[in-house]
Amino acid sequence: MKPLLKRIGLISLLAVFLLCLVVVSAEAGQKEKFFATKKYGPIISRSIIYPGDMPKHEMVQLVRMDTVIRSSDPDYVGTEQWVFGQLNSIGGSGSHRGTVVDHLKTGDQAWGTFEGTHQTTVRDGGLWEFTGHGTVYWTGGTGKHENAKGTTAYRIKGTPQEVLVDFEGEIEY
Repeated sequence: MKPLLKRIGLISLLAVFLLCLVVVSAEAGQKEKFFATKKYGPIISRSIIYPGDMPKHEMVQLVRMDTVIRSSDPDYVGTEQWVFGQLNSIGGSGSHRGTVVDHLKTGDQAWGTFEGTHQTTVRDGGLWEFTGHGTVYWTGGTGKHENAKGTTAYRIKGTPQEVLVDFEGEIEY
């Protein structure tokens, strides 16, 4: 009788273990639709070089602290996003790339790399409009974002008064 009880106990323990494994695997592979809007924040540092190979060619290295103002994830609203970027432009239009580190209200971080293109259009009277688009490739983080993977497309629209960026995509945790 005792061997049968031990076998039932072992089978029950194994079943509970497998059930837990399935639950953890299901949570680990959870995909979420994600959207957010951020506002360009203050530039912390910025260096510009002019290679001299063609008129109006500039290369910029910058650090900027942006703020998320709207998001499908409430933990993101008010999040500081540190942008470490490089721009290569001729006459205000060109390409950009870099790294982002999100500092969430929960204390967690999410990070990724980005790349895209941008254009500057000068309007009558000298006012300008800045537009662009690209992709963020999420590569990890801490807490919930430790194993984050996914991409979000972004669209940039700005004026001298304000630059906003809309993100939309899917992230797997």
